[in-house]
Amino acid sequence: VGSRDNTMRLFLRVSDTGVFKSVNVNDFEAVFVKLPLDRIDEILSLGLRRETMQKIFVELPKYISELRLDEWCNAISRLCKAGFNRFVLSNVSQLAMLPSGCMVATNENVYLMNDVAVNFVKSNKVRYYCYPAENEYPNLISGRDRGGIVPVYFRPDLFYSRQPVVAKKFSDDNKVRYSCSVEAGFTVVSDERAVSLTHNVAKLQGKGFCRFLVDISNENNLSLAEIVKAIRTSSKIPNTVDFNMKKGLK
Repeated sequence: VGSRDNTMRLFLRVSDTGVFKSVNVNDFEAVFVKLPLDRIDEILSLGLRRETMQKIFVELPKYISELRLDEWCNAISRLCKAGFNRFVLSNVSQLAMLPSGCMVATNENVYLMNDVAVNFVKSNKVRYYCYPAENEYPNLISGRDRGGIVPVYFRPDLFYSRQPVVAKKFSDDNKVRYSCSVEAGFTVVSDERAVSLTHNVAKLQGKGFCRFLVDISNENNLSLAEIVKAIRTSSKIPNTVDFNMKKGLK
């Protein structure tokens, strides 16, 4: 089920701790902070008030090598000791890395495509959970669950590779442009166009969904205020794509 009163609740993902100087975190149910291991201590130096700290969930990466496992566990321990004990998991196996008493969320990489999968994470005391970015409308409304977070603005990572890609930007036969970045030794390929499902928000609310994710961790062009306005007015953001919402699952 969704929230009791079906009030819209927005979640925010960021990769720059500088946003806390300009963003009112009280506008969001929670803020997912996505940082590489070598920048994770930035969170400790923010000097945030306790009520703001309780909004922050530190996001763990899609893949953690066994060689870096101890480093991540040590970072998690430092965060918890400083009062940051809320985490977003990219894999359910990462539950074992968390001390007891942590509040847990799962992101889009934990593939909750049906009620059985949702019930599994809920049985593991996951407080918030995202539906996969690849989900589409008929599948989304086919289940009974309405409590998950629907990503409505994001730039998807299309694939990860250990093989380096020389080009920083390239295009396919349809002239769709992609960009490459390197994260923890992996090449990450992303569509340069953002996915915007903001114009579907009213329809989704009508079906009982009330939690929506705004992901600006890869965003450099559009202001957060513009994105939030599009969500609240259920309007389309120009020059964005629908991803799987219309195409369906293949």
